[in-house]
Amino acid sequence: MATMSPGEMVRTPSGLVSFRTVMSRIGRPLAVPNRLWRLEPERATATVTLPHSVHWSGGGGTFDLADWNDRALAYRTLMLEATPSVLVDYIDGGQLAEMWDDMFVPPEIRHAWQGAVADFREAA
Repeated sequence: MATMSPGEMVRTPSGLVSFRTVMSRIGRPLAVPNRLWRLEPERATATVTLPHSVHWSGGGGTFDLADWNDRALAYRTLMLEATPSVLVDYIDGGQLAEMWDDMFVPPEIRHAWQGAVADFREAA
């Protein structure tokens, strides 16, 4: 996984997002945004193939983001493996906030991303 610097800024369709790095319990760096962002609707519901750097375990890595189960699996994989510049290409804040309570993510991911999800919901 690529190294992420604390405070990395990435431009999204809805403005700049700042990312910090949190180390997982197994020593893996996780990119955590200060806020969620929106994608264009066509992009948020597209069928996508995740980069090999994110979906390295085989099985194709193609996900239909219009399908709840595919989107949940893709988002979980992205939150565990992706760098900030990749996260902002595939995750839509509205979709994530909508499914957050019902999707499975490891507790360390849930804890790290909870503030951004809660802030997005409050602003909506």
